[in-house]
Amino acid sequence: MALCEVLTNGAIDAEHGVIEFRDDRISCGSAPGLFVEILCADGLDPLLRRPFSIFAADPASGTFAILYRVVGPGTRFLAARRPGDRIDVLGPLGHKGFDVARARAGRAILVAGGVGLAPIAYLARALPETDPPHRAVLLYGAATRARLLCLDALARLPVELRIATEDGSAGVRGLVTDLLAEEIERGVTGIFACGPSGMNEAVRIFAVAHGVPCQISLEPYMACGFGACFGCVVPVKKAGGGIRNVRVCLDGPIFEAEEIAGILPPP
Repeated sequence: MALCEVLTNGAIDAEHGVIEFRDDRISCGSAPGLFVEILCADGLDPLLRRPFSIFAADPASGTFAILYRVVGPGTRFLAARRPGDRIDVLGPLGHKGFDVARARAGRAILVAGGVGLAPIAYLARALPETDPPHRAVLLYGAATRARLLCLDALARLPVELRIATEDGSAGVRGLVTDLLAEEIERGVTGIFACGPSGMNEAVRIFAVAHGVPCQISLEPYMACGFGACFGCVVPVKKAGGGIRNVRVCLDGPIFEAEEIAGILPPP
């Protein structure tokens, strides 16, 4: 736990923003797929912390950043923070992040939807910039062009960027999983995904059906971040058959698609 200094807090649009913090320990301990828990209040309302995937980290400068969407009092609190403010941040948390070595070893497909872009963009930054260029592809989907975030920054990543929107206002008309079906034909050694539960479930089913190794970042509401509240339980398959429930914050948040028994929508 640390009181982290806010360095910048920039709005992306009316609902989304990126906060950059300074904290050497969190920055140095960060990895694609890990998360932090932030106390988004001056007092007791809201009482519980809010989980955020780490969007970027730079150990050399001791900084890290999160991407947020304003949906309630906690994220409104975040949006109102200014440089020099200090916020109570717990992290980095999570048992394991994305397998960066796997993503670098062959042709990776990265799939993102909504603010699930945060850990996927972090993973993309960890990929080599050459050898060969654009070997990986980032598939990013949203309902409309207005819902697509950080497009200028994504265009500078060492990946091929493909866009899908449900209304066809940007990129291909359809779902991001439609692009996944196209890309699988070009060959792939691994899929890495994070987005809304429906997207994650579609990616999981697709990957298992095609026998492609796939890691998915699950983002249920994690009230505590260290397993005490049991608010982030997900069913996984037992090695000998049957199902057991695990806590995403302790056993994840990254899971292999083949081990997940099913991804439920948030309540």
